Amino acid sequence: MKKLFTICLVCATSFMIKAQDAQVYLTFENGEIIPTEVTGVTSVDADASILIKTPNNGSDIVQGVNSIVDEGGENVLFTDYNGYLKFDKTILNKTSFTIMSDFKWTGNFAWWIGMATFVGYDSDGNPEADPVVPAGYVFNHLNIKDRAGQLDGLGMATSDKPLTQDVYHHLALTYNSGELYLYVDGVEKASGSGSELHLLNDLELYWGVKLSADASSGDVTPWTDGNGNSKCAQVFMDNVALFDNALTAQQIADIAAGTSIPTDIDLPVIKSKVYPNPFVSEISFDSDIKTVKVFDLSGKMIVTKALNNSKTINLSELTKGVYVVQLGKENGVMETVKLVKK
Repeated sequence: MKKLFTICLVCATSFMIKAQDAQVYLTFENGEIIPTEVTGVTSVDADASILIKTPNNGSDIVQGVNSIVDEGGENVLFTDYNGYLKFDKTILNKTSFTIMSDFKWTGNFAWWIGMATFVGYDSDGNPEADPVVPAGYVFNHLNIKDRAGQLDGLGMATSDKPLTQDVYHHLALTYNSGELYLYVDGVEKASGSGSELHLLNDLELYWGVKLSADASSGDVTPWTDGNGNSKCAQVFMDNVALFDNALTAQQIADIAAGTSIPTDIDLPVIKSKVYPNPFVSEISFDSDIKTVKVFDLSGKMIVTKALNNSKTINLSELTKGVYVVQLGKENGVMETVKLVKK
């Protein structure tokens, strides 16, 4: 799929996340966000045009809406500069949460590009500041500091540069009552304490964008520098998961590495060609298959069939959605692939 993940590890991610009881898990198939119409999650499109300092020499460029695109045979969500995924106050547990996804950024060569924004209402303000800060909406950013991929914000900063531009990484952020941990590819890269996100009311998360918020209304606006240049990036994301608790370092590492999956499912590198994908009723193989097992994204096996080395199987009984299909060969080798039923 991407530089760091084979297609089988993407399948594994589906099982891993469900095994950890994610509050919501999103994948992007056949032009849709799966599952569709998740309460509390919104795909917000970019619109109009924006100013980009380089490589366009400060000229306006027209943005596109969020779209599901093919990246090396995998469907992912593409957000164009000011586009993003929004997790609102009805789904985000402000006291303790984990947000993670496969993540690639590109398209903007400025510094301090926003990767995520939190917006919430501070009912206390800061009466001791000079001038006094009244109660109102506030915002906090997690930034990509430079093109090399250094990260900072929310009281954290990476010592190295782990989020390389134009490369997919597994990105995870955990929060627990002020304690923050940032992981890239399963490795802790930064931590911080003293954040007060959990003390804000109506906390919301904007994934893949840098925004400011109006102190009175909470209305958000894409971030620009003093010359009007955008401080957002083009983002590709997949396997987006939100948890209502802070996962441990080991759980994050297992998910990123593809090891935390049900013990009865083997996920070696796929060698057989399975087509068509998406399919309507039948799927075919380019090699002899002895058995087929079909799992939904919760890891539940819903179909098992013996094929006796046939190269075709009818799965018309499946409802529309995403499935993991495990293929058993005569020599005992098991291969697994993610398929979409139209």
